[in-house]
Amino acid sequence: MKKILVAILGFAAIGTVSSCKKDDNSTPTTAKMMFFNGTVAAANVDGTINSAKVSSASNIAYLNKTGYVDVATGGVSVGYLLTITQTSLVNNAENLAVSKYYSAFAGGIVTKPSLVFTSDDLSAPSANMAKIRLVNLSPDSLNEAMYIGTNNNPIVQNVGPQTASDFSETAAGTVKITLQDPSKPTQQVTIASQNLAAGKIYTIVLTGSAVSTGNSVLTANVVNNN
Repeated sequence: MKKILVAILGFAAIGTVSSCKKDDNSTPTTAKMMFFNGTVAAANVDGTINSAKVSSASNIAYLNKTGYVDVATGGVSVGYLLTITQTSLVNNAENLAVSKYYSAFAGGIVTKPSLVFTSDDLSAPSANMAKIRLVNLSPDSLNEAMYIGTNNNPIVQNVGPQTASDFSETAAGTVKITLQDPSKPTQQVTIASQNLAAGKIYTIVLTGSAVSTGNSVLTANVVNNN
């Protein structure tokens, strides 16, 4: 009788372990999204999916961002609310796939806001390389090129207002980064010294305006994507 009881308990334990394994290997159902507030004069904003606030993307100050947070998939409305008034700032209809990475950049100016949406390729760069891209959120009419170090050939170019480039690989190291519309050389923006670490992925975000003052001036901001 004892042997039979031990056998039954053994099978029960195996069943319990198997059930736990099934739970641990559940299929993902969400996408990942980063929210960035680059809208001039908007103060703080809340990220939204289908008009509902994303709990981990609320009260985002100007030039601040979230990490990659879980969001619903499928056909959704991606947007922002003004935190202080809870009124809609901007919305885009997008289609999000399970386990994919995205970014939603609030840009422009509060009286004419924009949303730049990107699908983020976070695959690792080649050995001893980093990846970098440019997002142009400025309300100014600037078609930006981005130069790395002393290289006179831009790594990306013709990045117009409220658009983004793809990621490009560049050698790791500490470099100067220059953003400039070749037709408007006086509106150049530089990051004097930026470490681009091997294996890392970066987004350079152009915000503000050449005619603004304070923290709304034309500025290059560095986002670490991984």
